[in-house]
Order: sequence, then structure tokens, then C-alpha cells
Amino acid sequence: MALTWENAYGGRDSDLPNPGAFEEEPRNPVGRGFRGRGSKRPVAGDRLPNVEDPAALVKGPFDRPQPAGFGFVASHWQPRVSYAGTYDAAWQRQRAPCLPTTWTRVSTSAAHPASWRPIRLRPGPPSS
Repeated sequence: MALTWENAYGGRDSDLPNPGAFEEEPRNPVGRGFRGRGSKRPVAGDRLPNVEDPAALVKGPFDRPQPAGFGFVASHWQPRVSYAGTYDAAWQRQRAPCLPTTWTRVSTSAAHPASWRPIRLRPGPPSS
């Protein structure tokens, strides 16, 4: 079994009461097992995730555990996008094309948030 985001909790649900509407799991929009609030999709036969964090298992159809997977985390997924800064009208007037003051370096990390480290690694021998 591939330990990919497609086999982890997440996904998109377009079986909602409003035609054309959809909800998706912002932490993993390509996964499986996600159900939107008010979903019309039957629970029986739904594809469940094969890759889960043992500390955050799916226990019911409307559970929303932290997705666990291996591989690249896209820049528009949470939590990466929340660290990318605010690109609003004030930014457009005062800072564009520079990065916003709310931008942080962690937004460039494509690793799963559990792999993030608070210090930057530096080349060379370890310091004592």
C-alpha cells in the first residue's frame, strides 16, 4: 500500500444540499473519508483512509482527525497557507511586490507539520 496523501484522511465532498457546492478537508483535499456537514452521501460503501495517525483514528463518519501521510504538502493546504501571510488591499498598497510582514519561513516547508523543527540546520560540524 502506498503511504500517500490519497490514502490518508481527507478529501472533498460534493454531495451537499446546494447544487454545485462542496466542502473539502483543507489539511488534505486529496484524501478519503471526509464528509461535509449536511452531506447526502450514504455512509455505507464510503472509502475510508488506510493511512492514519494511531493517536487520531477515524471513529465515526463526521470525525475530522489530523491527516497523517508521507510526501509533499502542497502550498495551498493547511497549515502551510496560514503561514504564507496576508495578501490584502493594505499589502497591495504598501508592500507589493514584497512579501507581507505576516509571512513566515515555515510556509516554505513542504514536510508534514509533525516534521517541522524550530531551528534551522546549518552546514558544517556540530557546534559545541
